[in-house]
Amino acid sequence: MLLMVNRLRVRIPTDRGPVCPVDGVSFTLERGKTLGLVGESGCGKTVLCRAILGLLPKGTMLSKDAEIIFDGQLLNRLPERGLNKIRGREVAMIFQDPMTALNPVMTVGRQLSEPLVHHLGMTAKDAKRKATQLMAATGIPNAEQRARLYPHQLSGGLRQRIAIAMALACEPRLLIADEPTTALDATIQADILDLLSFLHNEKRMAMILITHDLRMAAARTQNIAVMYAGKIVETATTGELFANMRMPYTRALFNAIPRIGNPTHRVLKTIVGQPPNPIDPPQGCRFSPRCLYASLKCKAEEPPLLPEDPLAHRTACWHPLT
Repeated sequence: MLLMVNRLRVRIPTDRGPVCPVDGVSFTLERGKTLGLVGESGCGKTVLCRAILGLLPKGTMLSKDAEIIFDGQLLNRLPERGLNKIRGREVAMIFQDPMTALNPVMTVGRQLSEPLVHHLGMTAKDAKRKATQLMAATGIPNAEQRARLYPHQLSGGLRQRIAIAMALACEPRLLIADEPTTALDATIQADILDLLSFLHNEKRMAMILITHDLRMAAARTQNIAVMYAGKIVETATTGELFANMRMPYTRALFNAIPRIGNPTHRVLKTIVGQPPNPIDPPQGCRFSPRCLYASLKCKAEEPPLLPEDPLAHRTACWHPLT
């Protein structure tokens, strides 16, 4: 097992009270496998992955019994120096917005060279040559010329390719891709996803794909974990999940996807209500105020994620769909 996350709870203090965007999450990821982390905006997907890398704001606290184990190392107990040896080298992340993820006052070539010098000990000359090769490998034409440009001089699609090249520079064993196609044109989105799939297969690296699009996760990942209000509510292999959705939220999320071929006059399906207040979440199942199948038990008792076997089809629901 490459990655194990156990009992992870992230507590962030705010002016209105503490918020737990990730609340008791556990999951595993095998070497070379892909995991789709799916859910509405604000459900805790990005915070969860930033917690893995230790990239949370100051003042953030993790639960004392939390374990983030990567290849046998307990990451959440490592000092900053230890984490710096892993970030970018063993575990890398493609951030959601490439414009804010890239340094605006450094050329993209120099930014690509930095991890090569820091982690692999390359000379500046060798790192520069390797950076150009990485840009070309991620589909950037005229790589040598564009390496001398700044982020604002590149299109959104090229910036995203630069971000991918940076994440892959040191050939990490785990790649985290946070909504890698946000704000990109549809044709560019397909190109970026095809590139990630190709690189995953070529490098045999594990990957976590963060998305709100179940169809994207279905096409690009081998396993799926569905998050709602800071908790994983269903997890299974991709084929099993789509053949047998048990959690009403998963089904509602799937039904809300627009489909080509539907009559244009048909009203799109939506999920009733709004996500819960993260400062004051509802008692019991957090989806119960929006669930068509909710009972009094759902509103009073929080359902566990069962069965306990991390490789099984697991659901946190008192009334799973059949």
